[in-house]
Amino acid sequence: MADPENATGSGKPNFIDQDDSCPDQESDFASNVEAKRGGFDCLFIDKPPENLPVHCPICFLVLRDPYQVDCCGHIFCQTCIKQVHAKNRTCPTCNTVDFSMFADKRMRHSLYAFRVKCALEKEGCQWVGELGELEKHFNKNPTPDKQLTGCEFIEINCNHCSESLRRHRINDHQNEECSLRPFSCVYCRNYESSYDNVVDHWKMCECHPVSCPNECGTLPDRRSLEQHVSEHCPLALVDCDFCYAGCKSQLSRQDMASHLANSLATHVSLIAAHQHKLSEEIACKDVQLVQLREEFERKSKVTTEHMQRLVAGREGRPQYREWHTYMKMRYIALFFTVLVVVVALGIAVLKQGVAEVNEYVQHSEQDILELTQLVAEHKNIQDYIGKQTAEVKKKQEEIVLMMEEIERKLVGLGGRELMDEYVAQCKKDRKHVIKEVAELRNKLELEWHLLKEHSSSLVPIQITIDEFQGQQEADVPWYSQPFYSHVQGYKLCLRVDVNGFGDGRGTHISVHIHLMRGEFDDYLPWPFQGVITLQLLSRDQAVCDHHNGTIPFNDRTANAIANRVFSREISKHGLGYQQFIKIARAKLFLDNHRLHFRISDIQLKPRKQ
Repeated sequence: MADPENATGSGKPNFIDQDDSCPDQESDFASNVEAKRGGFDCLFIDKPPENLPVHCPICFLVLRDPYQVDCCGHIFCQTCIKQVHAKNRTCPTCNTVDFSMFADKRMRHSLYAFRVKCALEKEGCQWVGELGELEKHFNKNPTPDKQLTGCEFIEINCNHCSESLRRHRINDHQNEECSLRPFSCVYCRNYESSYDNVVDHWKMCECHPVSCPNECGTLPDRRSLEQHVSEHCPLALVDCDFCYAGCKSQLSRQDMASHLANSLATHVSLIAAHQHKLSEEIACKDVQLVQLREEFERKSKVTTEHMQRLVAGREGRPQYREWHTYMKMRYIALFFTVLVVVVALGIAVLKQGVAEVNEYVQHSEQDILELTQLVAEHKNIQDYIGKQTAEVKKKQEEIVLMMEEIERKLVGLGGRELMDEYVAQCKKDRKHVIKEVAELRNKLELEWHLLKEHSSSLVPIQITIDEFQGQQEADVPWYSQPFYSHVQGYKLCLRVDVNGFGDGRGTHISVHIHLMRGEFDDYLPWPFQGVITLQLLSRDQAVCDHHNGTIPFNDRTANAIANRVFSREISKHGLGYQQFIKIARAKLFLDNHRLHFRISDIQLKPRKQ
């Protein structure tokens, strides 16, 4: 788009030269040439007199800051004539050398009082005012606090990336589109930088949601992923609680409860067999201990006899008496040492075996106790049902006897006619009640039909994107028609970026769910919490080869995404997948250049009362 202040508007040559080699005395002026160059490009509402020169002979635009030369009296824009004078000092109209010039204040006062339109009127600008206010209207180099003040169709630079955009788009660009805009991580709330850097930060942020490796649909943050898999994931494979007893079953965590309930008898048998095996091992250890003790006693006896023979042969020799005493004490000490070690080893083995037996006996007793309680509860329920059945039968018999007694008394008192009249009145009242119920039912069905139409649709909701290739060429986010989570529920819409967003830019299709300002927001709990199941439908829906994804709004969802929308129709931020499906693979789902999405389920999180 051409600059409305600098455009010539006539196709005539522009004599303003861009040479930077200006004399020293003009250096201050030359430094501001870019900020204020040439005349005004505008449309006069009040036509000036024909004898009043309003256009500059150099730039052919309406005069800005009129300056008059003393040689021929022509009037030029201040910037135009000063640049010419700084370059060759020759008047552009009469070719006089070394002319002088001065500000024509009278001309400025007269000219700046004329009413004009903005040159961007065809673009949609409706501004009308005096020529002297035109520069303020353009406001081309605004301060940050006045950036949104001025012509909405003039191009100004972004404060962050210096991209040139029209003023009416600059606010949305700086707040939502600019890749260098200030941005803080919505997950950890500690990292602050530009949006591009925050996207890279998300790849290592400990609080960023990541997909469960077991594909259970949960999105825990990165720091709790390991704990989620090891303790909470319903699809993680875990060993049976009775693996110590020999159960080799390995099932997902969500199926383990049914396995424990259905295999109770098997587990009790395994525990009994394991306990029997431990008892046999303890008995075997006892036998080994007895054998070790007998072997030790036998060797001790042999050693003692040998020493006695040796001592008997040498006891008459004085030089061996002390040696005999020393060796005797040494063998006694060795005997007691070995005995203590053997006894300690046996005691330790026995204690360990007893502890294991006690532990498994406790498990067995607990399982048997649970079985006993289940049997007792079942028996109590049967007894209670039998007792209640007997009481109901007794009450029925009493009612029959009471009705017979009442009828007999009425007949005896001549009250048969009264009973018939009462029965007829009851039938009449019944017809009246049935009529009122039918009217109420019709009214409720009508209200339901109106509410259903007002709610757009309820799940499942099918959403179609037409002209997929055209959407790619347009390269703008696509928003679906609003839909509701349930009757009188949350108002939502689906946003699809066919060329991707964030990490999926250029490679994947991105999908996000956005909250909208709804009619029932005053009666709903906030923030919104629930799980939305989204499907990209295959070309042949009978095959059911759909691409699925779940979008959970939970306690970890940022308030900017899940809170109620007040000042806008739709929230700025949504929740979903930046890499929902690769663009190349998504083309396999095209049906006559269309993509079909379906909101198959919306499960709201129960709230505590």
